[in-house]
Amino acid sequence: MKKNKISQSEKLLISAYELSKLKKIFSAEDLTVKSWQLYPEDFSLMGYKDYPNSNQIYTFVMGQNAALIKKGWVKKVGQKQYIISDTGSFHVESDLLDKKE
Repeated sequence: MKKNKISQSEKLLISAYELSKLKKIFSAEDLTVKSWQLYPEDFSLMGYKDYPNSNQIYTFVMGQNAALIKKGWVKKVGQKQYIISDTGSFHVESDLLDKKE
């Protein structure tokens, strides 16, 4: 596998994957905190690196484009409640774990 830089949506998917190890269903807030903990350079508020940017993360699961859902990596199961799909887990395990940064 090539060592290409992973996209923000893939970083969020890795975060969802890590959350799924702790609980099957996770909230948008859970995803915000985990993503910011793993990738603060990508998901901090501009000018406030010690705080997560929830609006930025929400666009990947709730926005008009909702990339994580459109790609079939995450499924919505309730209001601001999600699970990682088998497709999402497979993508992380087969393509992303070796290039987490």
